[in-house]
Amino acid sequence: MRKEIKANGYYYLWLLVVSFIAMLFMTTASPMFQANNSWDTNDMFTIGRGMLHGMMPYRYLFDQRGPVIYILHTFAAIISNHSGLGLYIFEALALFIDLLFVQKIINFVVKNKLISYASTFLFIPFTFNNTIFINGDLVEEFMLPMALVTIYKIIQHPGFHFSHWDAYWQGIFVALIFWSKYTILGLWIGCFLYIGIYLLIKKEFKRALIMVRDAFLGFITITIPLFIYFIAFRSFRAMLHVYFYLNLNYYHKTASLFTQVKSYLMRISSYNHDWDKYVIILLIGVIFMFFIREFNWNAKGALALGFISDVVITTYVSNNYVYYYFAMASYMVFFTLLLAVLIKQLTKIKGLSLAIVSTFVFVIAMMLIPVNNNEFIYSRLFPNNPYVDASGKTNESFQNQFARIILHDSTTDNPTILNFGSMDTGIFTSTQTLPNTKFYIQNNMHAYKPMRIGQLSQLEDEKDQFVVITYMKSLKRHHSHFTNSNITPFAQRFLSTHYTKVAEHTNILDGRLLYKHILYELKQPNS
Repeated sequence: MRKEIKANGYYYLWLLVVSFIAMLFMTTASPMFQANNSWDTNDMFTIGRGMLHGMMPYRYLFDQRGPVIYILHTFAAIISNHSGLGLYIFEALALFIDLLFVQKIINFVVKNKLISYASTFLFIPFTFNNTIFINGDLVEEFMLPMALVTIYKIIQHPGFHFSHWDAYWQGIFVALIFWSKYTILGLWIGCFLYIGIYLLIKKEFKRALIMVRDAFLGFITITIPLFIYFIAFRSFRAMLHVYFYLNLNYYHKTASLFTQVKSYLMRISSYNHDWDKYVIILLIGVIFMFFIREFNWNAKGALALGFISDVVITTYVSNNYVYYYFAMASYMVFFTLLLAVLIKQLTKIKGLSLAIVSTFVFVIAMMLIPVNNNEFIYSRLFPNNPYVDASGKTNESFQNQFARIILHDSTTDNPTILNFGSMDTGIFTSTQTLPNTKFYIQNNMHAYKPMRIGQLSQLEDEKDQFVVITYMKSLKRHHSHFTNSNITPFAQRFLSTHYTKVAEHTNILDGRLLYKHILYELKQPNS
C-alpha cells in the first residue's frame, strides 16, 4: 500500500513537472515569450490589473466577458503585475488537472496503470495544438479540467447515482463557467438534459430533486459572493446589462444558425489541413466511445448529447473563430483512450515489455508536442522571429519599443494612452499604466455605438498624450492592403493633424496576418 502511494506520488509529481514544461512553450503568457500578442489575454489582464485599483469591469472598463474570468486575471496580476507569469502558472496547473483525470478515464478502461500513465501524455499534443489552442489563456482552457471531471463522474456512475458532493461540485462548475462564458456550457446542458429525462422515465423524482438541490447549492456558493462583490463596488447592474443584454444583442449578432454554418464552412476552407485532421481525430474518438464495453449505454447517451450540444452551440456563437472549438477539447480524451487500447495490444507482442512500450509512448508524446504546437519558434529561443518583428531589423517587440518611447517622452509620471480602434495590444501592461477612459479599447461589439463614440470623443478631446493604432492585412490574399474598419478617414486626418507619428512596427500572427502598429504622440501647442 505504501509503495503504491509512493509510486502514485512520483507519477503525479512528474505530471506536474511536464505540465509546467509543456506550458512554457504552448502559451504566449509564459516567461519564454518577450511579449504577449494575444489581444484577448491583454484585454483581460488589463482589467484584472485595473480591478486591483478599484476599476471594475463593465462600469469603469468596458468589455463583454464574464466576471469570473476577470477575477482569475486579477489573481494573476497579484502574482505578477507586469507579465503573464501568473497566467502561465494557472494554465500549467489546469493542464496538470487535465492529465490527472485523463489518466483516470484511461485506466478505467485499460486497467493498467503503467499504460494509462504513459498514454495520458498523448493527450497534450492532440489537444493543445496550433489549430485551436492559439496563444493560450482561453476561457475554454480553464473549463477543460471541469469538463474532464464531469466525463469521469458520468462513466464512473452509469446509473447517475452521484453523491451529494458530486452534484454540489457540478453546481460549482456550472456557476464558474456560466459567469465566465455561458456559451461553452454545451457539455453540461446535454448531459444534464439526458440525466433529467432518464430520472423522469425511471420515475425517480426524489433523486432528481435532491440532485437539483445539491447542484443549486453549488451554483449559489459561487454566485452569491460574486453578486455581493459587484454590489459592494456598485457595478452589479452594469455587469448584468453588459454580460447579458449587450452580449445577446450586439456581440456578433447573426441572422440564423444557417447563416453561421454557411459562413463557417466558407471560413474553414481558408485554413490548412490541420483543421481537417483535428475534426477527424475528434470524431474518431467520439465514435470509438460507443464501442467501449466498460461504458454503460446511459453514460454514452449522456456524453453523446453533451457533444451534440457543444457542436450546435459553438457553431452558432463562434463567429467562425476556430479557438471557440476548444470547448470540445474534453472529447479528445476518447481518442487518447483509443490509442491507449492499441498500445495495450502492443504489449502482447512477444519481446515487447510493458516498460519498454510505455517509455517509447512517453518519448513519442513529448516529441509530438512541438510538432503539433509550434509556438516555441516565436519564443525567446529564437529572438529574431516574425512574431516579434516582421522586418527583421530588431528583436524587440513593439510593446517594449513603444513602452520605452512612451516612458521617455511622457510629460507625467503616469502616461496617458489610448488604444484606438482595436482590442488591447498589450501597451498598458508593457508601460505599467492603466486606461483613463471606460472605452479604452474597441472590441468585437461593432454595432454598439457608445463604444465607438466614446473612443472617438476621447481622441477628439486630446485626453491622451499617446495613441496606439493597429492595421492588418492578409498574407494569404494577393494585393491586400493594411486596413482597420474601426479607424475612419476622419480619425486618420485628426491623428495626422494633432499627433506626430513617432514609431512604427510590424509583426506576423498565426502565419496569416501581418500587423502594423503605429505610435502617435500629441503635438505640443507651439509645434
